[in-house]
Amino acid sequence: MIVIPDHITKNKVALAEWNRRAPELEEKKVLTLQDTTEFAAYCLMHANFLKYQKLCDQDEVGEFAIAKGHVNAVIKFNAERVRLAAKFGFTPSDRTQVKIPKDNKDPLSEWQKKKPRFNVISNAKFVQSKKEQA
Repeated sequence: MIVIPDHITKNKVALAEWNRRAPELEEKKVLTLQDTTEFAAYCLMHANFLKYQKLCDQDEVGEFAIAKGHVNAVIKFNAERVRLAAKFGFTPSDRTQVKIPKDNKDPLSEWQKKKPRFNVISNAKFVQSKKEQA
């Protein structure tokens, strides 16, 4: 199980988004230990987007939201949020681009299980195995 980063646990909205999305992504093996930084960034962008969207909604006149920079913040946080969300396949079109592992087979272990085609002899010459000579 992936441990939630400290900076996410300190932000209630980011933590809520992590808890909402992470279980399904982990189950599908889209979210792994090496993806936590990008997923945490997505959760923070989501939290910041909602924060500034709320500030825009609180301003009775849209011009105040524009003057205060809230509208620009909403646009920037949303753009980054959408960019990061695509990496985890949050929309139908994004899901077609995300590669989900079909099994947990380790390619190296599978390769090592196969019998070698050649045997090495002491003077470092390669000879065909007896099965292939027949």
